[in-house]
Amino acid sequence: MSLTSQNTNPKVYYGWFVVAIIFYLSFLSLSIRTGFGAFVGPLTAEFGWDRTSISLVSAIGWLTNGVTQPWLGGLYDKYGGKLVIIYSLIVFGIGTIFLSMTMNIWFLGLIWGLVLSTAQSGLSPVTFNSMISKWFSVHQRGKALGIAGAGSSTGQLILVPFTMYLILTVEWRLTWFILGLIIIFTGLPLAYFFLKDRPSSSEPQGTSVKQENAKNITSESTLPLEVHTWPAAFRSRPMWLLIGGFFICGWTTGFISTHFVQFAREQGVSAYHAANAFGLIGGLNIISILLIGTLSDRFGRKDLLGIVYAVRGIAYGILVFFKGTIPVYLFAATAGMSWLGSVPLTTALTGEIYGLKKVGTLTGAVFLSHQVGAAISIYLAGWFYDQVGTYDIAFLSSALLLILASIWSFAIQERKYSAKYLTA
Repeated sequence: MSLTSQNTNPKVYYGWFVVAIIFYLSFLSLSIRTGFGAFVGPLTAEFGWDRTSISLVSAIGWLTNGVTQPWLGGLYDKYGGKLVIIYSLIVFGIGTIFLSMTMNIWFLGLIWGLVLSTAQSGLSPVTFNSMISKWFSVHQRGKALGIAGAGSSTGQLILVPFTMYLILTVEWRLTWFILGLIIIFTGLPLAYFFLKDRPSSSEPQGTSVKQENAKNITSESTLPLEVHTWPAAFRSRPMWLLIGGFFICGWTTGFISTHFVQFAREQGVSAYHAANAFGLIGGLNIISILLIGTLSDRFGRKDLLGIVYAVRGIAYGILVFFKGTIPVYLFAATAGMSWLGSVPLTTALTGEIYGLKKVGTLTGAVFLSHQVGAAISIYLAGWFYDQVGTYDIAFLSSALLLILASIWSFAIQERKYSAKYLTA
């Protein structure tokens, strides 16, 4: 008997099953992407590649992921999220297995930089959060997005250290093979059998406490900036503020995913503590992202977004001035309280300001800016390291840019344009 047919208890809204499935898919897909940094050391040792070459592969991957986000978002708007997610899981799983056959930088660039990064666009907040937005109204959307988004942080806490353990135990090739099998044999069945694109009823959860298990809102009321074609959104100020802030978000998180473990090792931190510190970022972010999602439903989203960027800026400042194991853990603790909190806030604001008709394409466009920022920072961080032997420039630029992102977020006129306030 399927999960759908068993869901007869009126107290259990099926949207929460969708959230749980997306939580696990985020646990797999986004954690494997951010765990790439664990392979930098082994790849360098085996092939003798310099930091710039590996950074270029990673940067191409992030850029490819960004460029294909609007395309996958458009496919979501046209065909629904379930179909996009299923095909993306197939390609992502097989591609991860193929990484175990890496024999040169060109093969790594093809599989990681192009194939996997395109597939991961279908396993990102563009499809995940857009799907959740159609299951929950503005009154509970932040909470639902926060829970689903915590999947990637949980993966960073568990899967990234597990990946490092596998690398140290069975070497890096078998590690990628094992991760690919996990994707195919756990993630794919969940998506195929249990994911649903939207509720069958015409109204989603959140209109009231009594109605929350039976009703769903699939579209917001008419909004001042609601769009019927996605280019129209780019004629308004909030879209550029969201894009600018998310570009900086990508700049500051991208190079960490590639360079943090190796940076920590060169500060005298052991591989064990480096992986644990990176995992700590995800662990603390589980708490913060759940708290931020719930608070944003009650108090609004743009001010919390500004606070998230400001706290992250403080974290980067720590590593500009202090070195060693304790500062690395202090950075991880501070950054963890703000790491992915920007994702549900940004995607929720996008849908609530511009409506849900083109939410997939618009979310993809916003994520394009994020991945472009990540790609640039990943490559430049590696290039500057090869030139001057330090990551200080990367950390300093990140701290300064996050101040700007915080200012831009506070400037968004949420009360004037958001369905959260206009349909309350």
